[in-house]
Amino acid sequence: MSSSNSDNSDNICWICYENDINTVQTCSCNKKVHLHCLARWQMKSYGTYEEYMCRLCKSYLPFWKKTVCSYDIINYNKNNELNYKKFYYKITYNKQILYLQACKYWDVLKIQIFDNFNINITMNPEIVFYTLDPFDNSLIKYNGEHYYKVVYFCSKIAFYKNKTIKEINNLLENNTIYIETCIDLNDNITCNDSINSDEINLPIINNHNISINRRNKCRENCCLLS
Repeated sequence: MSSSNSDNSDNICWICYENDINTVQTCSCNKKVHLHCLARWQMKSYGTYEEYMCRLCKSYLPFWKKTVCSYDIINYNKNNELNYKKFYYKITYNKQILYLQACKYWDVLKIQIFDNFNINITMNPEIVFYTLDPFDNSLIKYNGEHYYKVVYFCSKIAFYKNKTIKEINNLLENNTIYIETCIDLNDNITCNDSINSDEINLPIINNHNISINRRNKCRENCCLLS
């Protein structure tokens, strides 16, 4: 009996504590974990050593992007189907909203956001991202611009699966930029079109014409997994 209990406890995921035969050992520690739980942990640890290394034994962990791709049967090395897919960010700042095409590089997108909202770079507003979990499509929140590569990756996966984020209300904190990812717009919306809203005033996207961006294969958006 004690041996059976011991066998069961060996399969407990050290992150979610679920007892499951699908857990695996990913490092030198005598612990098991769901690969999707570990990938979520790594995404939340992005930019720190815990993203790629066990905090205890210092063994290297599986690459979380490959875990996500294998979970959805997306070929990690041949992701041409994902290349050039265009989706948009809904960006809210002080009750104003604009839509910008997703960009691979945060520095480029940040300049566009600050320019459209006339934000002084010295203001240093808080950045809050909302995107979809690549495993169960639940809403997840990331605080801080350093998470942008994770957010961009998750948004690409969601868009590939035709999942779009539901509108989030009450994003009203001052000096905070809210970025909702994976917003799909109609082809006929251009930078000069006004989008009706009873509550907000929409700035014009003055740097790109959306309909043109849908046709052009923009280099800064061309690769998901780099």
